[in-house]
Amino acid sequence: MEIKLNTEARDKRINEYYLEALEKISKYAEEGHDLTEHVFPKDIYDQVRTKLGNHMQAFNIKFVWQSIGNMSSVAVGEGRLMRFKLLN
Repeated sequence: MEIKLNTEARDKRINEYYLEALEKISKYAEEGHDLTEHVFPKDIYDQVRTKLGNHMQAFNIKFVWQSIGNMSSVAVGEGRLMRFKLLN
C-alpha cells in the first residue's frame, strides 16, 4: 500500500490559518490593538508564520513576533501559541 502526503490539503490548511490570522490582525488594528495572539497547528505553524511575515513585508508593515518568556512560541494543546505585534 502506498502512502502519500496530500500536499494540496496541507497548503489549503496553511492558507486558511493565514487568512484567519490576517483577518484577526486587521480587525484588532481597526479597534486600536497592536497585539494579537494566534494558535497554529504544530505541523504548519512555521509555514503560517512565514506566510504572514512575507505578507507584512510586501506591504511594508512593521511588525514583530513577540517572544513569550524566552520562547518564540509555546505549546498549547495540539498547537503553538504565538504573539504578533504591529509596530508604529
